[in-house]
Amino acid sequence: MEIVFKVAAWAWLPVLGLGAVLSGLFWWLGKVESEKRDRMRNLRHGLERDPTPAQLAEAQRLWPSALNLPEKHRVDDWKKRALADEGRLASNFELMKGIVRVFLFVAVVGLALFVTSRFAPKEDSGTPTQPTTTSGS
Repeated sequence: MEIVFKVAAWAWLPVLGLGAVLSGLFWWLGKVESEKRDRMRNLRHGLERDPTPAQLAEAQRLWPSALNLPEKHRVDDWKKRALADEGRLASNFELMKGIVRVFLFVAVVGLALFVTSRFAPKEDSGTPTQPTTTSGS
């Protein structure tokens, strides 16, 4: 048990810091992926209904290879690609959420190490203590 207290005394700060910083970084990356996913979802919904010229231009910018298809097949191809890209972005977002959870767990372990190091038994200073006796006179 002494080794646990010795490790906890110096390891809590790096573990807590690493967990907190990396969970914040991956949270931000997940937020960026979520925004991309929302834009792709809005584009897909627009293509499935009545696409505006701006949505058609966006689809043309994202997937220029579909321009060689006939007009009636072009929008259908863009719909398929938008759906596939939205699925890819959704899986990336879920991956980021999982990574954030892992690093939050690492931060909680660092916090537990901190608490453990604070409640560790103090080492003897080498001076014997006097036994206490109760006199029952």
